[in-house]
Amino acid sequence: MGWRMGPGEDYWHKWIGWYKALAAEQRLIYRQHWPESGRWVGFYEFIEHGTPPPWIEQDRKKVEAAAIPPRLDETRIDDTYRIRWLVTSYMKRIGQSFAKPNGADWAVAYEEPNGAQWLLVVTDAEARWLERVHT
Repeated sequence: MGWRMGPGEDYWHKWIGWYKALAAEQRLIYRQHWPESGRWVGFYEFIEHGTPPPWIEQDRKKVEAAAIPPRLDETRIDDTYRIRWLVTSYMKRIGQSFAKPNGADWAVAYEEPNGAQWLLVVTDAEARWLERVHT
């Protein structure tokens, strides 16, 4: 989330403007000095031409595979891809929670179609989980 909110987002926009203003030769030198590795492969192609990097399709497939509604006996969900599917496609956001359960730095309330309520709990260490709060 750091690249999509606050200072990370500000830096991201400044960096993209700076990078795109470089001449082609300067970009090549920059890319040689700072090569892509691991999940960053395809990053420069994405910035320059909008071509999605390979990991985007891989992540999409993982999210699709994790598209499983919560069971009635589940009280906590830790799987990153399942959480992503639940909060973007299955549940409805119902508000910001001001109570900080289990040492969380912040939490957001969500509701299932059946009315069960959950908190998306997030810590500064980037741990996150869904926790059932009301059935």
